[in-house]
Amino acid sequence: MRLRSIERYDAVDLFILTEAGETTGQGIGSMNYTADDILSLIDAELKSGQMRSAVIERLSDDALIGIISVNAHTYDCVDIAYFMKAELRRQGYMREALQAYCAYVFSRCAVSRIIAQYRTDNEASAALLRSCGFRKTDITQLLMNDYKYHEAITCCLTKDEFKIGGII
Repeated sequence: MRLRSIERYDAVDLFILTEAGETTGQGIGSMNYTADDILSLIDAELKSGQMRSAVIERLSDDALIGIISVNAHTYDCVDIAYFMKAELRRQGYMREALQAYCAYVFSRCAVSRIIAQYRTDNEASAALLRSCGFRKTDITQLLMNDYKYHEAITCCLTKDEFKIGGII
């Protein structure tokens, strides 16, 4: 697996990925975007000059298999979201991508915390976040996904916890 900055030519692959209904979570994967909508989001990010999204590629064939991104940046915290092609889940790709992306965020952004949410019915995402050192907080919220509201748990990873885990 490799992470790389999102590019305009990724719009079609991201549209196919989301159109196939193979995604869960927040962000692009949970919305009903057109290919033009996705291209507009990519253009806005490229124009900003700040990397917020990274695509996840499989090394064996350079296939785009997922995306990970910063959704919000406040004071000393970022909120991240991710999704992966359904048939490739639980194979270690997302764990590797999430650890690499967290290392990138902590080394390049002036933040001390990364938060992520998972739906209470998504045990795989909960296990993924735990395996990367995230811990549950007392914060729950409602997330819009599949045009419905779902209860979600917020998890947090601090820069110090990430360092202690031996990642950076």
